[in-house]
Amino acid sequence: MKPTASASPRPGRMRRALALTGASLRQPANAACLLLALATGLSYALGEHAPDRPLGPLALLLIFALAGFKGWLVVDVFMGLRTAPRFWRWLLRAWLLLVCGLLFGIACL
Repeated sequence: MKPTASASPRPGRMRRALALTGASLRQPANAACLLLALATGLSYALGEHAPDRPLGPLALLLIFALAGFKGWLVVDVFMGLRTAPRFWRWLLRAWLLLVCGLLFGIACL
């Protein structure tokens, strides 16, 4: 049975789709892609929940924390720094923290 565009979502549909493609969430890149998509959707929903009102500091903090988390995933999984020397991992994580912190500070002004 071929899935159609109008098919309603059923439990296990994602699992079957992953099984058909040979993908597994046990692989770090696949799990990271799923987490990146979820974090992106959550930050978009937070930013667009009420476009006529400015975001409060708590919502901004959560959006920038999600951005930092996404950057951490990219650095560790896709740039391959999970197995790199500790100095390089911590340098890039500190840079992410600095950039997200500065942007949060500027946005709260």
